[in-house]
Amino acid sequence: MNENRKPSGGFANFWEYHKIPIIVAVIAAALLIFFLVRGSSNPAPDADLLYIGPKSFTVAQIDSVNAAMTEKIITADHNSDGKIVSDLMSLVTKIKGVDEDGETVFDPAFMEEFRLEMQSGDTVIFIVENEALYDSLMIDDLLMPLEEIFGETPENAADPFSFRFGDLDLCKLDALDCFSKNARLCVRYPRVVNGVASDQAKKLTEYNLKVFRDMIAYSFRLSDNK
Repeated sequence: MNENRKPSGGFANFWEYHKIPIIVAVIAAALLIFFLVRGSSNPAPDADLLYIGPKSFTVAQIDSVNAAMTEKIITADHNSDGKIVSDLMSLVTKIKGVDEDGETVFDPAFMEEFRLEMQSGDTVIFIVENEALYDSLMIDDLLMPLEEIFGETPENAADPFSFRFGDLDLCKLDALDCFSKNARLCVRYPRVVNGVASDQAKKLTEYNLKVFRDMIAYSFRLSDNK
């Protein structure tokens, strides 16, 4: 017997039992590298947007959305760094199927990517096309009530936390018609670490709240402006 011979199917067995941790580690490393590179080479965005849904956008589509935000929607340099910048990121949902209770079952690697973004990502304004994930954001108390943003819940809001994209004139902009009219537009609370929001997280939220108000003002006149 050849003692140097490797067991048959050794790598296949290793991959079968360890593929999820490996995929999660690769995603975490990629996100870390992305955030480090983005933070060191690009100006700080006024708008930190996150799309969560089934569509995979091209670079050209993302550039068009960011251009529309900076040229037509954002009214000022809210973070006072000398430039008006919008940064759209996306999490493309991966669904495995439906369980016996009719609940959506997501791919574990996607759910880990989603969890990491919620815990450590800088995105603040969410465009959510998946109702199950939107419900999870509400259940986890991650979303800021519109009343807290505007002093009231606007009449045309879909619920106390969001607007439907199709109810906003934003959807009439050619560059933004890539988003579903049923998508939810909402804002997350400043992300927290050990129960405390950092000064940086609070500042990001402050800038993005101004952008969010710009987005809604583009479509509606709230009661304090009537």
